[in-house]
Amino acid sequence: MAQDTRPRSQTQHATAVVIGETGVLIRGRSGTGKSTFARRLIDRAARGGRFARLVSDDRVRLTAIHGRLLAETVAPIAGLLEVRGVGIVRVPHEPAAVIGMVVDVDVTPPRLPESCDKMTTVLEIVLPRLAIGGLIDAADVVDCLVAQRESGGRRGLWLNDDKMNLEPLHFSVQCTK
Repeated sequence: MAQDTRPRSQTQHATAVVIGETGVLIRGRSGTGKSTFARRLIDRAARGGRFARLVSDDRVRLTAIHGRLLAETVAPIAGLLEVRGVGIVRVPHEPAAVIGMVVDVDVTPPRLPESCDKMTTVLEIVLPRLAIGGLIDAADVVDCLVAQRESGGRRGLWLNDDKMNLEPLHFSVQCTK
């Protein structure tokens, strides 16, 4: 029996941005701050001199193809971003990005997450996941993790402090979930 290799797609209530070459899929219930977080993340990366753009806000077309998750703009809302208290504004955007990380804005992270809490599966693609509900500096954390990923993981989380160039800690934890 031949394996089905056709792309799998769905439109999801989420926001996507691209930082450098890494797409970030931002998930959460309506009103939990997906658009606000996307704006903060884009601003944080741009202030650091890194390329940063919106892909799509509120609705994202996701396609699993060749072992990767592609996020694309939904045509009617291309380049539009909700700014709470202001309304819908036009911003620079990219039509698509390969997702390298998923961020859940409405999930409070455990203090010491297990390995299984740090991964998620979207359209059968396994991706790194970060829960950021309630974290004040979440945009800084995500931007640093993207930078670390793009540098091949050779640098620690504290990228701007030469005295604290720590190697990331890796724990082998048996997940019971």
